[in-house]
Amino acid sequence: MREEVMRASFTIAASVLGALLAPAHADEANAGTEDQLWGVGTTAWLCYQPPCGWRGVFPVDAEGTRGRPLSIHDQPEPPMMRGMPADLARIREAYADHGCVLVEGHFDFDILKVRRVVGDC
Repeated sequence: MREEVMRASFTIAASVLGALLAPAHADEANAGTEDQLWGVGTTAWLCYQPPCGWRGVFPVDAEGTRGRPLSIHDQPEPPMMRGMPADLARIREAYADHGCVLVEGHFDFDILKVRRVVGDC
């Protein structure tokens, strides 16, 4: 009898704990998937001694203010990206020419998922 009560108590506790953690886990799974503005290319980051993040990815707020680059090191290649082929080609071309493109998208791990190109930075 005591073993059955312990098993029932454990089952109830596990169910309650699972119910409490499930919403938090769902929020974590969706974290970072909200699209925002990113600058991809020349960062306009001024420094005189390496490491310098002259090219890379940086957040851009709604007013157009550039945030800190995601890496303090120069990124000679654009990040891994997914999106429409024409958008990705435009980003890669601007990156190679030391330009900058403003995109709307989000990161999924290390991959920038480009929703659309907004324009030049």
